[in-house]
Amino acid sequence: MKISKQLSQLEILVRIDQIKAELDGLRPLSEEQEGRIFQKLRLDWNYHSNAIEGNSLTYGETRALLMYGLTAKGKPFKDHLDIKGHNEAIDFLLALIKDPRPLSEQDIREMHKLVLQESYSTKAQTQEGKEVSKVITLGQYKTSANHVKTATGEIHYYATPEETPAKMNDLMAWYAKASQSNEVHPVVLAALFHYRFVAIHPFDDGNGRMARLLMNLVLMRHSYPPVVIKQDNNSRNQYYNALAQADAGEHPPFTTLIVEALKHSLEIYLKGAKGEDINEPDDLDKELALFRKELKGKEGEIKILRTPKIVSKVSIEQIQPFLTTIENRMKSFQDMFERVEYGTIDDNFEVEVFSSTTDIVAHLCKHTPTLGAHSFFISLKNFKHVQKPFTSTIELSFLYDRYQYHIDIQVESLDVVNISKYYHQPITEPEAEHFAVQIGQDLLAYIKAKYKNGEQDSPLPF
Repeated sequence: MKISKQLSQLEILVRIDQIKAELDGLRPLSEEQEGRIFQKLRLDWNYHSNAIEGNSLTYGETRALLMYGLTAKGKPFKDHLDIKGHNEAIDFLLALIKDPRPLSEQDIREMHKLVLQESYSTKAQTQEGKEVSKVITLGQYKTSANHVKTATGEIHYYATPEETPAKMNDLMAWYAKASQSNEVHPVVLAALFHYRFVAIHPFDDGNGRMARLLMNLVLMRHSYPPVVIKQDNNSRNQYYNALAQADAGEHPPFTTLIVEALKHSLEIYLKGAKGEDINEPDDLDKELALFRKELKGKEGEIKILRTPKIVSKVSIEQIQPFLTTIENRMKSFQDMFERVEYGTIDDNFEVEVFSSTTDIVAHLCKHTPTLGAHSFFISLKNFKHVQKPFTSTIELSFLYDRYQYHIDIQVESLDVVNISKYYHQPITEPEAEHFAVQIGQDLLAYIKAKYKNGEQDSPLPF
């Protein structure tokens, strides 16, 4: 708390308080004024927060995506997901601002799910230097170290996976206490929360965006506008250098940087509140980029779906390893049942039985309609250890749309797994194993429940 109180004495905060007092004197603003001002700040926030992390979308492309749903030709689809996720996280943040309850770790994990949108695999290195593949999981704290190598070749260490839960608990306790102190300026509180969150780096990915979102949540709960850290080289370097100075115990530079950025947002808000023009000098370039995007029209969309036949065949072949993993997992249940059947169900509910998932995939590649839904099943026939043998069924439904394939898996009508992937994204081996284990666990739970509900006549072999 000592650092918080010291930083709250920074002279630059006097000017911030003056601008905010002037703005508060003009409140309440009309709904139209609030909407116009926040639309500009939100667009800047979405664009710059993602661009700092290396997102390749231009300002105009970001605006086209958020306002019109247009995607940029030739740009990685993950860049579009990053913008979409950040924008949805802002909606979640706005709901939290209206909620009187204290911010919780669960809120933070839910926000992380929105920021990343979907799990994915990435390359990583073990402490021994071995390259491995790891799955970035939504809303879960890191399971392996995420230290980084700096430009000088040194290793910057964050909290270990083992330390992370306790450190996050400490952070939330500190925030709860500091937010009740009249001696800690709200802007200082927001800046320090940002820094301490980054120092922990609790997630495998998305920590920078999360830190800036949470910082702005703190600010907006105190009626300040959001801070936007510009993505130009100079601003980005100042941002990272100030974080490095805070690592060394020098907190004023980072807090000052945040205060300066907030001053800019306050000045925009104040101008808008007075009915003045809030456009900036580079807004013409931004508008031109958007207009060019509109002129291109349909050409601006990513054309993942080139020919229906190819997309359908490719998507099915991509899930073959996933189906094989599930099939292998089901083999551990076979000795308890008389037999296992694999089959497809067409639109007329007619069933066709196959000997393996490989045969089903071959069938799907040959006969599956291009777009639409499509289902098949794995049935474990006649459980042996009861007087009245029962069958347990796993249903797998596939849906193909223009850009994605979706998989819904149910164990006895219990929704277990939902997967959505773009056509260029296969299901990775770690993901397949994770889902197969989840399916197996739910299947075992179903069998045990069925057995214990009066069906048994001899002990189960587990």
